[in-house]
Amino acid sequence: MVHAMKVRVACPNTTCGRSYEVEPSQLGSTAECTKCGQKFTLEATKDTAGGVAETRPQATATAPSSALPADVPQKLGRFEIRSRLGAGGFGAVYRAYDPVLEREVALKVPRAAVLEKPEARARFLREPKAAARLQHPHIVPVFDAGTDGENYYIASAFIAGQTLQAMIAAGRPDLRQSAQIVHDIAEALHYAHGKGIVHRDVKPANVMIDADGQALLMDFGIAHVEESQEQLTHDGSIIGTPTYMAPEQADRSFGDVGPHSDQYALGVVLYELLCGDTPFTGPPNIVIYNLVNQDPTPPCRHNAAVPKDLETICLKAMAKRPTDRYADCGAMADDLRRFLADEPIHARRLSAFERLGRWYWGFAIFQVKPKSAGI
Repeated sequence: MVHAMKVRVACPNTTCGRSYEVEPSQLGSTAECTKCGQKFTLEATKDTAGGVAETRPQATATAPSSALPADVPQKLGRFEIRSRLGAGGFGAVYRAYDPVLEREVALKVPRAAVLEKPEARARFLREPKAAARLQHPHIVPVFDAGTDGENYYIASAFIAGQTLQAMIAAGRPDLRQSAQIVHDIAEALHYAHGKGIVHRDVKPANVMIDADGQALLMDFGIAHVEESQEQLTHDGSIIGTPTYMAPEQADRSFGDVGPHSDQYALGVVLYELLCGDTPFTGPPNIVIYNLVNQDPTPPCRHNAAVPKDLETICLKAMAKRPTDRYADCGAMADDLRRFLADEPIHARRLSAFERLGRWYWGFAIFQVKPKSAGI
């Protein structure tokens, strides 16, 4: 008698770990974990030595659970915890339910060690003050913030989908989709900048792609409210992720950190979408040294399919000097719109003489040693 090969499915909830064997005909269907209530899509990815196909399902929704892991709280404030969406060095993010307003939310909860210092708590609680002022279709709205005992939290809209970082890891979107994603985030940043708010940590991990493919910017945890008089960091400290950091964030001799810094970071995001990697990689001090002293390799050398206009937009946004970038993220968004509409863009490519002049300017005036970055 021949038995049909079954496939093994693991619950995508990393705190659960429950696995099941299902029939191949069930692949592509939606199932719910009987242990934690997580709903996910069954999708085979590889075969195991035992002849059972293992799957790496993609989470699509979560149901309430009465069997949460021991390290996950049942409630925070009025919010009822349903599952943990993810965790990292900063803390954890939970999917929760707000019984007062009857809606699901994402709760951002930092680790206690992260908020040991008063200035760190001030920085964390500043996020909802900044983000609550923002109402834009491409910005994840923030609803509430507070404390429950020693636990701090911020409640924002729950977005069903995945981060742009996860999308890139699974397989980069095509060139037009990449341009559309960056266009939408550029419009979101232009709107935030108009409200006096600079994000300062634009990167794929802080961009959500919802179930409809729409891009939304999130996590204003280190946003800078321009009119704020709070001094939350000592002189010389660096705020941001080095890989996506603008030169002026690493060395203030380039100028002050402002809206143009977000534009640079968004240019790096576009570069990564086009090339499959960021322009500078390696340890943080090496990345910072190179972003200050080296020009990125043109995207077309990594990917010959990149259109010249899209490459021009990317490199203009990543210009070393803020004054050589777009006037604002709105102008960058407009050029991306023109590209998507097959219209001539406003940015132009630099001549060899201009590239040489910029190289000399950077070498002679702003040459920086790795230790100057404070790493």
